Amino acid sequence: MTQPPLSAGLGLAMRVRRARLGLSQRNAAERAGLSVKHWGAIERGEKHPGVETTALVASALETSLPDLLRDAIDLAPEAAELSARRRQAPPDERAA
Repeated sequence: MTQPPLSAGLGLAMRVRRARLGLSQRNAAERAGLSVKHWGAIERGEKHPGVETTALVASALETSLPDLLRDAIDLAPEAAELSARRRQAPPDERAA
């Protein structure tokens, strides 16, 4: 069995931690020194950040890089399932 994409797990881990902190994407991106567009693309699994950027993300989310990556690994199967369901949904329901 293949492993789910880690990028999807990272995006979900970012959303979960950001929500726990009560941060908007804009606030979190500013904390990390990233554009909102870049932050959002990482959360959606469209961009695959390097170690330095991921460390900035972890810091912005008040966690360590190892903890964020551990969450990403743990959440990867769930994130892959959510992504698959979103792709199967009718176009007008995909953004939800």
